[in-house]
Amino acid sequence: MKAASQPSDSDTELQIDSPKEMTALADEFAQCLRVGDLIILDGDLGAGKTFFVSAVGKKLGVAADITSPTFTIANSYAANGYLLHHLDIYRLDSVGDLLNRLDLDDMLDDGVVMIEWGSRIIDYLVTTYESKIVHIVISSEDVALDSETARSVKISTYHQTMTKRFRSVLGGLDG
Repeated sequence: MKAASQPSDSDTELQIDSPKEMTALADEFAQCLRVGDLIILDGDLGAGKTFFVSAVGKKLGVAADITSPTFTIANSYAANGYLLHHLDIYRLDSVGDLLNRLDLDDMLDDGVVMIEWGSRIIDYLVTTYESKIVHIVISSEDVALDSETARSVKISTYHQTMTKRFRSVLGGLDG
């Protein structure tokens, strides 16, 4: 049996060469989202986590500018009939700290939740919400292109429900 924090065999790694390609990936990704989905985003500072959330939000109909909730922990935005909850848990010390500040279950009941730096509490998230999770890791390291905008994007699911729903994204932009 695999450990709780191990994704399924559906890992997909894509090379994204420009902000335009990252936006195209976010557009495709947004089309697969439903209320109750929990998206974990990881990557170094400046890797493009907030850019990705912003691009997803635009595709979902969010009119407001999406900014990183680094100091507020969470921002919620009206999307097409539901909410997009954007969390940045970099400054939280523990799962308990998250649970004391936010009601993740309520957020999932009325929208999509996207958590930056989610790997800090990945075991809790996967144990509690396994069938709702897509994990995205954005990196500028190990990219074949010599470009400031090129990124490697690894997308993983932890449950076959999400693997099936995100098949078009997991197969790559041409899949």
